[in-house]
Order: sequence, then C-alpha cells, then structure tokens
Amino acid sequence: MAQAAVPAAADSAMQNFQIEEESVSDEDPHQEVAHLLHGHPDHAQSIQNEPLWNRGICCVYAINFFTTFATFHLYAPRSWLLEMAICRKFYESHDPSTITWQSGWPGFIIPEHACREKNIQKDLSHIRALSTFLEPLPALFLSVPYGALADAYGRKLVVCLGILGLVLSYTWYFIVCSYSNLFSTATVLASNVFLLIGAPPAFFIASVINLAVDLSTERTRSIRIYCLLAFHQAGSMLGAMSAALTMKIAWLPYLVALLAFLLSFFSVLTIPNTSVAASSVDRPSSSAHEESMSDQTRTPRHDTFTSFILHQTRSDFRLVAILIAFFLITVRLPMGADLVLLYVSKRYHWFINQASTLIGIGRGFDLFLAVFILPRISQILQSHCGFKASKVDLYVARYSAALLAIGAAIAGMAPNVGLFILGWIFYSAGFAIRMSLQAYATALVSQHQVVKLYSVLAVVETCGGLLGDPLLWKAWSLGLDVEGVGFGMPWFLVSLLLGLVSTILWALQGEEKSVEG
Repeated sequence: MAQAAVPAAADSAMQNFQIEEESVSDEDPHQEVAHLLHGHPDHAQSIQNEPLWNRGICCVYAINFFTTFATFHLYAPRSWLLEMAICRKFYESHDPSTITWQSGWPGFIIPEHACREKNIQKDLSHIRALSTFLEPLPALFLSVPYGALADAYGRKLVVCLGILGLVLSYTWYFIVCSYSNLFSTATVLASNVFLLIGAPPAFFIASVINLAVDLSTERTRSIRIYCLLAFHQAGSMLGAMSAALTMKIAWLPYLVALLAFLLSFFSVLTIPNTSVAASSVDRPSSSAHEESMSDQTRTPRHDTFTSFILHQTRSDFRLVAILIAFFLITVRLPMGADLVLLYVSKRYHWFINQASTLIGIGRGFDLFLAVFILPRISQILQSHCGFKASKVDLYVARYSAALLAIGAAIAGMAPNVGLFILGWIFYSAGFAIRMSLQAYATALVSQHQVVKLYSVLAVVETCGGLLGDPLLWKAWSLGLDVEGVGFGMPWFLVSLLLGLVSTILWALQGEEKSVEG
C-alpha cells in the first residue's frame, strides 16, 4: 500500500490537523504493543493532548488507502474480463452469432446473461480455484525471507516491491484476457509468478501495519492502528462502488487502478525507512519489565523461526488456538470479493458491476463500525468495566466469528436479494476478526517476538488459503449443478467453519479485569 509524493488524502488530513514532532512515551512498550487495537485507559487524557498526525503517518494511511482502493476497484472488472474471455471462446465454437464484434477494446461484446451458461461458469470456477491455490504460494515460501529483508534493509523496500509485483500481476491478467484469441484463458494463472517479485500479499499487509507502528509512539500507536483500519475500509468501499461507474468504459477501471498504485508507490518514497532495529532505538524499553518477564513469555533474540513456534505453542495453549482460528478464518476471504460477485450475478441475475456495489455497501458498514462503534465499545469495556485490552480483543473476535457464521448461513439460504443483503450486513459486521485475533496474539508474546509472530500468522493464513479457497470454488462448482439453494453451498461451508472458530474462541480463557494500581 503506497502513495504519491503527497497524495490528496494525506494533504487533506495534514491541512485539518496540526503537524508537530511527536514526543516519546516512557510507557512500557511491551504492554502497548499488546494493545494493538486499544489504548491503555490510564493514558486516555495523554492521547487527547498528543498530536496524532504528521507527514510520515499520513503517507502510511495514503499507502493503505490507495492500494486497497486499486485492489477492490479491480475485483469486478477482473472477474468480468475473465468471464468475457471464456465466454468468447465458448461461443466461437458453439454459436458465433452471439458475439458482436466492435472496433474498440476489447474488440467484442457478449451479453452478460449469455455468459451465465453453466459450462462457462464451471470453466470460470475451475480457473479461479487454481488461481486461488497458486496465489498464496509465494507467501508460504517467502514470508520469512522477506521478514528478514525488512529487518535488514527497512520496510520501504518490501512495500515498494509488493506494489510492483501487484501491478505486473494485474497487467499480465489484463493482457491475456484482452487477447484471448492469442492466449489460452488458463494463461492468466501465470500472473501469480509476478507476486514472487514483491512481498507476498499477506506479509505486505503486515509490513504496512508495522510501518504505522514504527512511526508511532506508545501513546499514539493504538489509535493510529484504528485509523489505518478505517482508511483500509474507506479504500475498499470507494474502490468497489466506483467500479460500477468506471466499468461503463471497459478500459477505464484499469487506468484508475494504475493511477492509484502509482500514488501508493510514490507515497512510500516520502516516509522514513523503518526496521525493527531502527525503531527500537527510538522506543525506550523498561529494563525492569524485561527482567521480570517469565521464561514462558520470553525467548532469546537469536531464536530461530522454528524454535519460536515450538517454544510459544508449548508454553501457551492459547496461541495454538489462535493459530487454528487464523487458519480457518481465511475461508471467508473469497466470499468478500470474487465469489460473491459470481454468486449474486448468477443466482439473482444481477450484472457484475451492480454486484460490485454490494461489496462497497459491506465495506461502508465496516467503516462505520471501525470509526464509531468498535472504539466506543473498547473504551467502555476498558474504562467502565475494567477489562484489559487483550480481553476486549478476544471478545471482538468471538462475536465477529459468530456474526460471520450467521451472516453466511442467511446469505446462502436467501431466495431473494433483500434477504441476501440482510445476511451480507451480518457477514460484513464480522470484518474485525483478523485484526482482533492478531492483536490478541500480540498480547501473548514479548515485544521482540512480534515480527516473528506476524510472520507465523502470515504463513498460517497462507496455508489456510491454499486449502480453503479452492475448496470454496469447488463447492461453488457443485452448486452450479444443483442450482436453487445449492448455489449457497460455499456460504454453508463458510458458516460451518466460522461456527467452529467461534466455538474455539469461546473456549479460551483470558484476563477480564485490568490490574489495579
């Protein structure tokens, strides 16, 4: 997620807030990192008096916003373009009269309803299943090396490479589908090769979060993570909803997305380079706290990646449960993007650009929760109920999993769009599950282990995607044969797995009351 020299979003933010040099807090950094999503109640007044915006953090927000905008802006156009390419090959051999040739790009037009034919949809499902299996592979093998690269040379390099990989991947996808008379549609799978150039998407996201953490003091970190989440939701909402407009001109979505990626890339260049080593110089740590930490919550800095996993999972079963939950929640991802577009367009006979607005509506609801509801709930539970931040994170994760399971069940059974939208709202309300699980897991390890933890979570998430995504697409392919309520098979699978996650999380025990004094 990157931005241009000073993007419009960052300029606007800097004009509305005073830009000052941030002071360094003497609060225990380990305790604050554990509260990724929630500020310590004892420092509420300090947060209000401390400046929260400067050029560097505004640029990180812009990186997040523009990259998310571009990615979500291309969901519907990319699905439409691949469907058109498959559709063209099908009708060239079955009924050429269905194809209307034209001079402008992409050179032909086929009515969308003609592309809802079962064989076309099954071919599309097959390619997407293979693609979702291949997409996470770079993260599986490269998350740890890229983590070491970020520590050694700073996170800017990793983020820049990540943006470059995404741009090249989408460009290849565009070329293959545009010239489907020259390429086999299966050639789009080669777009995943370009992800090897940049950091894997899962680690790329973690790197952007770490950029925000590195540029924050202990007192501002929590609220900045919330702001980062809000910008992410705003970018995804605007990206998805604006695609419904730009798709009226076939090539326009790709130009808009490219401009957003460029803004994102140039934004990276305007922020200071950060790494764990560099940031640790600027953040004082409490030596007394370090010395008092038990052996069960601390490992030497020279521990290897494998020894870190073995040590932590043996000493704290809660981390094992979080890793299992992280593995399972990845199954929700296709339902929030590509698969929901095909589901709505096939079952309810919507155009793909119309279905894209549903993604925007869901993300807009997420933005409302992130800005107005979750921070308020966190404040009430910590200030008035005496809950620790880690316990709040656990509760958010529990209820998010339950909402996802309920929403998926309603969406799968919905006989009409109105009932589907109700399920979609429930489903969207569970958006915070990943962030809250990550925050809760962070509270279980010491500060110098956070980077290793995030690498582990990225690998676990990748493994979940390798199994879960193709499984969902296979369920969708089977649903095409059954039709009717059978279209909801992917939703029912998601509901089952997220119900299991909710059960696991409710079985966990955590500290409910903050320590007095």
